[in-house]
Amino acid sequence: MGPTNAAATVVRLRPAVHVSPTPDGIYVRGWNTAFTVVGGADLWRLWQRLEPALRRGVATERLAAAASRPALLKVLRELVSALRDHDLTLPVVSAWRDDTEHAPPPLVADWLEQLAADPAVAWHQLAATTVDVAVTGDAGSAVADAAISALLATGVQVSRSGGVALQDPAIVALTAQNWAVFAGIGEHRGFATHPAAPDEGAATASRVAIRLGVAGRPARATAAPQPLAAVLGAAATERLLRVVAGLPDPGRGPITAPAGTEPAGAAVPAGRSAPDTLPDSWPMVLVARAKPFTVGYHPWLADGGDTPGPADSPDVVLARLDALCDPELGVLPVPRYEDLPQVPAALAMCEADRWRVLGTGDKISTARLDATLGGAERLLNPDGTDGPDGTGRLAVGIDDQHATGRLLRRAAYQVAGRAAATAAGPGTEHRWRDDPAARRWWITLTIRCGLDARLGLARLADGAFAARVEVAGRELAWAVEASAGTAVANAALGAVAMHEANRAGLEVDAPVTVCRAVSAQPSDPPLVGPATDDRAVRRVAEQQLIHGLRRFVPRGRQLRPAPPGRHEVGLALRAVAFCVWELG
Repeated sequence: MGPTNAAATVVRLRPAVHVSPTPDGIYVRGWNTAFTVVGGADLWRLWQRLEPALRRGVATERLAAAASRPALLKVLRELVSALRDHDLTLPVVSAWRDDTEHAPPPLVADWLEQLAADPAVAWHQLAATTVDVAVTGDAGSAVADAAISALLATGVQVSRSGGVALQDPAIVALTAQNWAVFAGIGEHRGFATHPAAPDEGAATASRVAIRLGVAGRPARATAAPQPLAAVLGAAATERLLRVVAGLPDPGRGPITAPAGTEPAGAAVPAGRSAPDTLPDSWPMVLVARAKPFTVGYHPWLADGGDTPGPADSPDVVLARLDALCDPELGVLPVPRYEDLPQVPAALAMCEADRWRVLGTGDKISTARLDATLGGAERLLNPDGTDGPDGTGRLAVGIDDQHATGRLLRRAAYQVAGRAAATAAGPGTEHRWRDDPAARRWWITLTIRCGLDARLGLARLADGAFAARVEVAGRELAWAVEASAGTAVANAALGAVAMHEANRAGLEVDAPVTVCRAVSAQPSDPPLVGPATDDRAVRRVAEQQLIHGLRRFVPRGRQLRPAPPGRHEVGLALRAVAFCVWELG
C-alpha cells in the first residue's frame, strides 16, 4: 500500500481502537464497543499488515493490497465493513491534521478523530471560536486558571471580558457562541454544568451550588484543593469545546443546539444515537469530591425540561427511579433497603421530611419504587395525603394509569371499602383460595409468620373487591383489586410486610397497601398472581377497574392531573415522565 494523495479522502482507524489475537481470529475493541471476528490464525497476520495503513489513512481502493490471496480479500472486506459498522473507522481528508499554519495540536487531532464525524469541520469550528472566561472572586480563580490553561493547550482563543455577570465568587463561567458551561467549587467539592444557553446555565449553576453547599463561598476563604480545581476547569472546558465542535457531551451523548442556533459540524457521528432516540437524555452535571477523590456525572432533574417517552420497561422505570434518588443531586431520598428484611416480602424505607414511608413488594425493585413514590407524595403534600373527607389528596405513578389507579384505590377504600371489609367475613364465597398467590401469601402470614389474622373481603362493585387484614383488632394492610384473589394476595402481602417492619423495629405511620398498579408498566408482570405475556390485556383490565372505581370519588371532588407548579419534586417527576394525579 503506497502513499496517498494529501487531498484524497482516506479511511482512518479511530485512535482508541485496539485489536488482540484469539485462537480463531481477532478481538476488536473501541472506546464504547467491542466485537470478535472469526477467520482462523491468518486473520491476525492480516490485521498486522492492515493496521499500519489504517492508522495512517488509506484509500479504500488500496485496501486490497493487504490481502495476499482471494480468500483473504473476502475476509478483509468483511473486517473493514465491521469496523465501519461499529464506528471504529472514519473517512477524512488525508492531510487535514498536517496543515502547517492551522493544524491542531497532535493530541487534539487524535481527540477529534476519536469523537467527530468530520474532524476537519470540528477543528474549523474550534479554531474560529473565542471562549470567554468570567470569574468574580478568588474562590473560583483556580478553576478559571485551569480552564484557561486547557483552552490554550487546545489552540482555542481565550478572552476574559466577563461577558456573563456572576454574583457568586465560587462560580466560573465559560461562554462561546450561544453556549455556556458553569463550574463551581467549594472546600471539598465542586461541579461543572451541562452546556446550555447562558441565562439557563447560570440559573442551573446557582441551584446546583445551593444543592451541593458550594454557594456563597467568600472570596477570602481557604483555597480549594488544586487537583479539584484542575479537574473542574478541565471538565468545564471539555464540555464547552465539545458542544462548540458538535461532539457528544461526555455526560449525556449527542447534543442539540439552543433555540435559534445551528453550529456547523453538529451532525451526529455515524453509529451513534440521535438525541430523539435516546431513552432518557436528562441534563447531567459533573460532580467532583476531594475526600475521597471522586468524579462522576449525575442527572439534574430540578429544572424540569422536556418530558421523555413512557417508561415501557422495568429497566427504564428503575433508571428513572435512580435519577430521582441520585445521592448527589436527586430530589428524593435514596430508599433504604440493604439492612431491612427482604424475605418473605421485600421492604424499602423512604425517609422524606418527617415521614417514614414503607414500601413493599415481592422483590426489591418493586419495594424501592413503592417507597419512593410514597415519599414523593409526602413531599408534594407535606401536611398529609388525606383530603377533608379522608380519601387522599394526590398520588404519584409511573404513568397516568398507574397514578390514577393508586389514587382511586385509596378513595374507594376510604369511602366504602374499609367499612364493607370490616363488616364482611373471610369471603370464602368469592373463591379467593383458588388463586395461587392468595393462598401463598395467606399461608405465609398465618403459618410462616404465625399471626392470628382476620380477613375481611367484600365486593364493592362489579369487578372491584376490597380486602382488609387485621391482627388483634389492628388493621395491618388492605387492598382494592379487580378480583377477590388478587385483593387477598395483596392485602396478605402487605400484612406480612407490616409484620416484618414491626419485628425490625421500624416505625410505620399507616397500614400498608400494596396496589397491583405498583407494577402496572406494560412489560412487568403483576406484583402478585400469575404472570402473563399479554401486557395489553392487563392494561385493559386495570383501566376497567379504574373506570369502576370512579364512582367512589366524593361529590364535589374531581379526579385530575396535578399541575407541577414550581416545586422541584413536581418538576423532577415530570422530567422522568412520572405523573401526579389529585382529587381536587
